[in-house]
Order: sequence, then C-alpha cells, then structure tokens
Amino acid sequence: MQISYNDGMLGPYEQGTALSLPMVSDYLQSKFDDNERRGKNRDKAETRRLMLRVREHITTLVDDCAPPAELTRLQKAKLRLHECEESANSRLAALPADGTNVFLDATEGATALPALRVTMHPFEVVQLGTLMPKTAAEAVALIPSLRRFESEDLFHAIASLHGSVHLGAKA
Repeated sequence: MQISYNDGMLGPYEQGTALSLPMVSDYLQSKFDDNERRGKNRDKAETRRLMLRVREHITTLVDDCAPPAELTRLQKAKLRLHECEESANSRLAALPADGTNVFLDATEGATALPALRVTMHPFEVVQLGTLMPKTAAEAVALIPSLRRFESEDLFHAIASLHGSVHLGAKA
C-alpha cells in the first residue's frame, strides 16, 4: 500500500487508534487518578505538576471540540463520494444484471445511479471534531483527504458537529 496522507492512506499508521482530545483527557485523568491512588504522584512532585499542567491545557482545548457522542455518530454516517472519485467498476456493480451476469438494457426509464456512499476514516472524524471547521471548503483545506466527498454532505457533517443539523434528519 502506497502512503498518501492527502488521500487518507496512512500506511503503517492505518491500524492505529484515532484519539480525540476528550479521549486523551479522559485517559490522562484515569492515569493521574491511578497514580494518586498508588501514591506515585506524591513521590515525584515535578511529574505531578507536569500532569496537572497538561490536563489543564487539554481541558481548555476540549471545550472547543465536538462531544465524543457526536463523533461516534459522525463515524457511522455515510457521505456521498464525488463522481470523479468513484471507480468505473463500482458504478458497474449497480447496473441491473440477470443471473448469467449479462447486463440488462437499462435505457428505458433509466435513472441516474445513486452516488456511492462511504464512511469517513476515523482520523478524519477526529480531525473534524478537533479542528471544528465552519465550512466544507475550510474542512478540505485543513483535511485534504475530505475532498473525495460531496461538499453538501461535508456541510451537513460539519453542521451536525456544531449542533445545527443532525445527520439523517430531513431538511
């Protein structure tokens, strides 16, 4: 697999877990509490001060992030791909065929095939929830791999993070 961060291909990092700031904050809090219970923080005043400062900074940043529940919901949402991003084979798969793999004549009363919908990569969802862009264009500028999605779908995803539109709701 070729690494192309702009296309969302992360190579060896593909298997990693994308952590949002609220997740990091919760993890640090649990480690801090665990160390307090064990008495480890009392022995190392410098370590304790550092952990408190880091927690304070992350807590400040978390206030500007999307809530974890919204990120979970967004991760399940399927966004339409730009037509140019879809492969010819994926479009052929939607053509009607009989049992012998012979494509049927779909010209009579044919309608446009529905756009292929896919979920975002976990790191894209976390970046959206952390950076909180205001527009689809800003999101693509900050996270280039999002360019594969239709602008309208990105707009709705961003709006849902800001709490003004919910995915799946009818306008």
